[in-house]
Amino acid sequence: MLRYYLSCGLLILSACVLHAQSIATEMEVYEFSDGLSHRNVFRIRQDQTGMIWMATINGLNSFDGYQFRHYHPESEEGQLPAEMVSDLALSKEGNLLLASPDFLTLFKPSTRRTQARKIKPGDLVRRESLVPHNLCQSG
Repeated sequence: MLRYYLSCGLLILSACVLHAQSIATEMEVYEFSDGLSHRNVFRIRQDQTGMIWMATINGLNSFDGYQFRHYHPESEEGQLPAEMVSDLALSKEGNLLLASPDFLTLFKPSTRRTQARKIKPGDLVRRESLVPHNLCQSG
């Protein structure tokens, strides 16, 4: 019993003496005024060139470290089939696979062109859409 209390006491004492190392980090918070299309960001990925891609409720956003670019259904370049992008995955070739209500879209950043494939027949109906939320990626 004495060993138990002695062990517990040493454990508590060592926990008081030991402390974690602090890591200096900086965090920048971006707002609508900075060019971010929406604060609801579902997925963030960084490609081989350093570009940061964000799937948001208001489309796809890219960020090069200086400015945001927004892709949505009314975009002249990179026009998306639906406003919301629920998930994104990067291919080895540097293209993006986007999940949206009723659509899977291939986005080519080098040309800013899209190829959309409808995954549910019929019209896009809010709250009745098929929305992929998790694009699995191996390796």
